[in-house]
Amino acid sequence: MPGGGRRGAVSGRRGAIALWLVAVHLVRPSQPQPAVSDFLFNTTGFACSGCLAAGADGGPVRIRAMFFEKPGVVQNDAAERIARLEGIPHDCASRAQALPQCFRAEHWDKGWVGELFFDIVQETGGDVVAMTAANFSDLTVHAAGDALLRCAWEVQLGLVDVCVGDVWETDARRIVSPFTSPIDVDVFKFVTTARDTKFAKEQLLDFTKPFELNVWIVTIATAALGGLLTWTVDDRTRHGWWIDTSRRGRAVAVLRWSARQLVLLGFAVFAIFLTSSYVAWLSYHIAEVSPGPKQPLVSSVADAISSGRPLCMLRSAVGLIQQPGMKVEAVDSVWRALENIQSSRCVGAIIGRDDYLTYVAAQTATYDRCPPGQTDLCLDTVNLGECLCSDPGQDPEECPDDCPDYHRFCNLFQVLDPDFSAAITVGLPVRPWLQDILSAWIVKKRLSGDVQNLRRLYIEDPNPPVCPFCSA
Repeated sequence: MPGGGRRGAVSGRRGAIALWLVAVHLVRPSQPQPAVSDFLFNTTGFACSGCLAAGADGGPVRIRAMFFEKPGVVQNDAAERIARLEGIPHDCASRAQALPQCFRAEHWDKGWVGELFFDIVQETGGDVVAMTAANFSDLTVHAAGDALLRCAWEVQLGLVDVCVGDVWETDARRIVSPFTSPIDVDVFKFVTTARDTKFAKEQLLDFTKPFELNVWIVTIATAALGGLLTWTVDDRTRHGWWIDTSRRGRAVAVLRWSARQLVLLGFAVFAIFLTSSYVAWLSYHIAEVSPGPKQPLVSSVADAISSGRPLCMLRSAVGLIQQPGMKVEAVDSVWRALENIQSSRCVGAIIGRDDYLTYVAAQTATYDRCPPGQTDLCLDTVNLGECLCSDPGQDPEECPDDCPDYHRFCNLFQVLDPDFSAAITVGLPVRPWLQDILSAWIVKKRLSGDVQNLRRLYIEDPNPPVCPFCSA
């Protein structure tokens, strides 16, 4: 029986190995992985020209690129234009809404990352096969909460060669997939809302601070008890306000106060003092909150931590910025983080530089307002920078009923906290066979200034700040 047990164990291991081989065969990419040496036999470096123009089959080497659409970063203007003409939602990442133009590589050459990628592809002579999140396989469904992490898994499994977008190189993504050399460094911004300077009726009782209610109750009760005891021991055998005494043969009238009268006098003086003090306090604070420069709700990350309220951050950024005592609420979109500030759910938010520019400073962002995790149940599309009034002669600021979301986040601004500094590199998850080629070309494009020029063309120039205040 022991021998049979060993044979059974060996048979079980062989079965497991066979199943593993079948699984590897199922996830093996349909295109054989080229060897880097196949492209470099005739070049002097990895930033090679035309090195992908001729693969093993004699044609251009195919690069399966998964594109992540984002205005100014990676754009498919053709698909967006067709969707607008047909009056249907535009979403290349949705299997139900993606149009044929979403899978035509030549339509993805706009945006600073999209144009940079196609410039490199043109230099190398490769052939791009366009993919989107609509092409995700079931093998990576475990990473569905983060589309860019899921793309990194697709790269690791050999189903995608490169993910094209402004992808933060987080630990979770870097563990799964190699990255190209950085194409950018994203600097995080800490934003909050303006402090409410309107005098509210709830502030009428602020004069009682810093004492709490129970302290005031004990203080008033003690004074009342002292007055009551003084009142009780009053000499009730004497009555009247005047008494006559004789001093050196002369009658002198002396005013006599009873204990009760002294108590009443003391409380009257206290009431007058309290009333006059309250009027002076109220006048000062009403004048203090008169219109003036906007003040931030919190002036530093330390203030945010001491407030006890959370900071909103994108789910993919959670863990990148940590301080003792910091409470974090993870969200799936930038607009959700900013909405949470508006609703006082978060005291502030930490977002990327470009998101700060388009959502806060320039108010040019457009987004679908959807319930959390339910992109198929979007309520409406919000365009922060454009709106038409029912009266053609009015500007959007003059018709808040028609344009409630126009410059919606203009009351938010960056907090310039000298103790807060955070940044992360931006790159492309990529297959190892393509990593060195793309990285070398990215470095070359950065040194030549092409990357900076593309960012200026697609991000900085189209988004001039319009809000009256953007930092504090």
